[in-house]
Amino acid sequence: MNLRNIDLNLLTIFEAIMVERSITRAAARLNMTQPALSNALSRLRALVNDPLFVRQGNEIAPTARARAMDAPVRRALKLARHAFQERHPFHPGEIMRRFSLFLGDLGETLYLPRIMPRLRLQAAAASIVLKQPSDDTLIQDVKKEHLDLAWLSIPPDDKSVCNEALLHDEFVCVTASATIAGRILDETTFFNLTHVRLAARHAPGHIGEHAFRRKGKARRVVAEVDTLHAMAFLAASSDIAGCMPRMLAERYAALLGLRVDKMPFEVPPAFVHQAWPAILDDDPDHIWLRTLIREAVTGG
Repeated sequence: MNLRNIDLNLLTIFEAIMVERSITRAAARLNMTQPALSNALSRLRALVNDPLFVRQGNEIAPTARARAMDAPVRRALKLARHAFQERHPFHPGEIMRRFSLFLGDLGETLYLPRIMPRLRLQAAAASIVLKQPSDDTLIQDVKKEHLDLAWLSIPPDDKSVCNEALLHDEFVCVTASATIAGRILDETTFFNLTHVRLAARHAPGHIGEHAFRRKGKARRVVAEVDTLHAMAFLAASSDIAGCMPRMLAERYAALLGLRVDKMPFEVPPAFVHQAWPAILDDDPDHIWLRTLIREAVTGG
């Protein structure tokens, strides 16, 4: 295909529709009218001889051809933007962006107080908004750039999302001080307790039930919550036990008088992976943000 016959603006239109899965939202993203974008999509469809997007409920879904085009088109646009980007020294003080983050309650409770003073000192015009996306849509929200960065318990298996291991910690069991007073938390005592678990699969601090099965024994889960914050308060006010990363458990123990016990058997550690849209991997502002968060977490 001769590139001279292609309007390269069609690539930005294709990218916007892939991200937004909506003609209306893509038009708003590009500051175009909806008829103008629909007309451009018609030309793109004719050019590749494929419908590219088909209606599916309230959104439009990409065809197999569109999915195959997605990564090459993003790479091409990324190279083009890099080539034409004005070169000047990077200064975080010039950042005026509002970054949308999902850190989970582990990140919000323990690390946001470390992150914000550094951000205010280095980039006073930048700001952060914390979001609580559905666990079902979290990865898609990162892919579509609805989230600039997310903390996940499981690294995403998606080439459109970059990630790095950020921290890890051991799981511990938390109970009210009177729940097992005077007893050691051994395996038998653990399985005789009733438990609360974290529902969100991607949230930092989540652990699958398979980690608790021992020789046919499984813990008795009587409650499921969306946050470790709720887990701590429930454990503190009942005879229900919870399991969470030690660093957060010790913070709640100081506030609520919780008892913190080492797990009576081996459990995989809690991992936190920092994830972001691949399209932002080389973005100077985003690189600065990731570095700032990493250093705030690791004490750098």
